[in-house]
Amino acid sequence: MSFRLANRAGQAVLLEGRDYWALGTDLMDALARPHELHDRWASRGTPDGQVSPSDLGPPVPHPKQVFAYGLNYRDHIEEMDEVDNLGKSRESFGPTGPALVIPDLVDNPDDLAISCRINGELRQNSRTRFLIRPVAEIVAYLSSILTLHPGDLIFTGTPGGVGQALGLYLQPGDVILSEIEGLGALENTCI
Repeated sequence: MSFRLANRAGQAVLLEGRDYWALGTDLMDALARPHELHDRWASRGTPDGQVSPSDLGPPVPHPKQVFAYGLNYRDHIEEMDEVDNLGKSRESFGPTGPALVIPDLVDNPDDLAISCRINGELRQNSRTRFLIRPVAEIVAYLSSILTLHPGDLIFTGTPGGVGQALGLYLQPGDVILSEIEGLGALENTCI
């Protein structure tokens, strides 16, 4: 059973392509009941409608906790001349989406292509196998020191090619397209 969980107008929906099935609850409530999501997917029937990416809100609108495990790719560490950087901690610097993906949609989470394009120019191009600390190890570490909750966000680092290291900074109107193989793509326009 493979589905994506998304936020459509503040309500949880299951996605397959552009088709959606409304769950009749908010997304944070749906995250707390994963077995019901699988049951609903198994008995989904006819879709309630179709969505476009612009119809979708943040897949986790109110995370209880957010962790940014930065400097997790060697090439990014080597290009940075400072380690005192707030990274994803800055306001609006941690976009997510367009949907949450269940594990059975991902063949090998330890070897996914990851890329970022700015105005169509490829700036970052790597694979998750180059993470210094793999996702499972980060989750295990965090779980050993605190309680993780449904909807908590964990940023696992970024590969080399960030604009700051190259003296390139985003400008209003720039379009950022970030993509992870098997998970999807997220496009944002700077304002």
